[in-house]
Amino acid sequence: MFPESINHYRLRRQRVENFVEWVKAGKESYYIVSKFEHFEYAKVAPVFAQLSQKFEDCVYGLNLVKNELEVMQHPIVRTGNELIM
Repeated sequence: MFPESINHYRLRRQRVENFVEWVKAGKESYYIVSKFEHFEYAKVAPVFAQLSQKFEDCVYGLNLVKNELEVMQHPIVRTGNELIM
């Protein structure tokens, strides 16, 4: 094996581990906020409970939107839109 492949594998594993920890932290954070069921928080607590339960779906959807916005900002797309209008 070449050292480059070992480093690449280690970096990839570390990114996956960091992503898993990030997802756990996100779900836990929304779960904690969803337990604030008193006073003015009573109305929004169920929203945070759903965000905690469907965290991965929300992340996926937000990434789709982010990628689409990046595509729309590309000069080729902007020039095409100008020609259409």
